[in-house]
Amino acid sequence: MDQTQAKLPVSARARLASELQPLRASKTFRLALLAVAAGLGFWIYGRVTGTGQAQPSSLAAVRLAGGYAGGFLIAFAFRRITRFALLAAGALLGGLAFLKLTGLFHLDWAAAEHQVRLGVNWTQGQAENARHWLTGFLPTGFLTGCGLFKGFRCR
Repeated sequence: MDQTQAKLPVSARARLASELQPLRASKTFRLALLAVAAGLGFWIYGRVTGTGQAQPSSLAAVRLAGGYAGGFLIAFAFRRITRFALLAAGALLGGLAFLKLTGLFHLDWAAAEHQVRLGVNWTQGQAENARHWLTGFLPTGFLTGCGLFKGFRCR
């Protein structure tokens, strides 16, 4: 047991284990991780022994399987984060509507709309930067797309 798990209470460890269960249950994700590990192992073996014969194919395996695994993880995390963000936004808007209807709270909607537009523009810029950054790490578009598809379907 590592130190992170030792510090978490039992209920938090159980919650974390239940959230990560779809990752452990996905055979394609495990196979992709196995292919990445095998490709890295063959590449390291080729570098250590000096033969270098397995380098191109092993690095291709790492890129292809890594692209699939990366896409799977991105979709898996996006699905979890989106669910939480929608619930939090709904609760916040519901609370604001309740406070406005009771007269306990007044909001300058023009200023709020301006701040939301600034936040949306910033988020779009950051998403574009992240897309450029991730395309360098995930060079295999088709397998990344397959991983995204499987990651979104993973329950």
